[in-house]
Amino acid sequence: MFKLIVLALISIASVACSERSAPNQYEIHFVAKTNDGDPLGNVAVAAEGKELGVTDQSGILAVSVKGHDGQQVTFNPSCPDGYREPAQQPKLILRTFQSVGSESKGPTTLEIVCTAVARYAVIAVKTQIAEIPLLFQGEEIAQTTSEGVAHAMLKLPVESNVRLELDTRSRPELRPQSPSRIFSIEKEDTLMLWNQEFNAEPVKRARAIRKKEAPPIAPAPYRLE
Repeated sequence: MFKLIVLALISIASVACSERSAPNQYEIHFVAKTNDGDPLGNVAVAAEGKELGVTDQSGILAVSVKGHDGQQVTFNPSCPDGYREPAQQPKLILRTFQSVGSESKGPTTLEIVCTAVARYAVIAVKTQIAEIPLLFQGEEIAQTTSEGVAHAMLKLPVESNVRLELDTRSRPELRPQSPSRIFSIEKEDTLMLWNQEFNAEPVKRARAIRKKEAPPIAPAPYRLE
C-alpha cells in the first residue's frame, strides 16, 4: 500500500513538472517605423536564428512565439535598404497574463525604429544674374532663370557635407568668380538657402595698336636729255 502511494505521488509530480515545462504561446505585435515616425514595411524580424516574418506596408508584424514564463528573448530586426538597424536590439521577458472577468489582455507590442541613412536636400539659390549653372561634384544640376533663381533636390548621406558651386566661367566680368558654398546634411530633410550677390566689372578691351604709316616714297629724279 505504501509503495502504491509513493508511486502515485511520483506520477503526480512528474505530470506537474511536465506541465510546467511545456512551452507557452506568446502573441507579439511588432510596429516598425522610420525615425520620422512613418510606418515602415519590409522590416524582417528574427529570434534565435529563426525568421519570424516581415512587416507589411503599415509597419505591422503579428507573430506567435513559444517559450516559458520569465524567459528573455532577443529579437533581431533587419531594416530595408536606405535604413539603419536600431543601436540596441529589442528584448522581451515572456510573461503569461490571465484575463480578469470577460476582459482579455491583448498581444505585447514591440516598436522597431529604423534610421534613414540618406536625406533629401532641397537647394534654393538666388542671384541677380540669369543663366548661371549650379554645379555639384562638377556636374550641372540646375541653372538660374531669367529672375536669377535656381532650385534642385539631392539625396545625400546623413551627417555629410556637400559643396555647391555657381559656375561663372562664361561671365568673366562677374565678381566673385565661380563662388562655392559648403552645406551640412542633418538627420532630417534639409532646405539649403543660398543668396549670392555679384558685381560686374567692365571688361578690359585690348588696346588697338596703331600701325605707323610708311613714309612717302620720294619720286626718282628725272633726267632731261
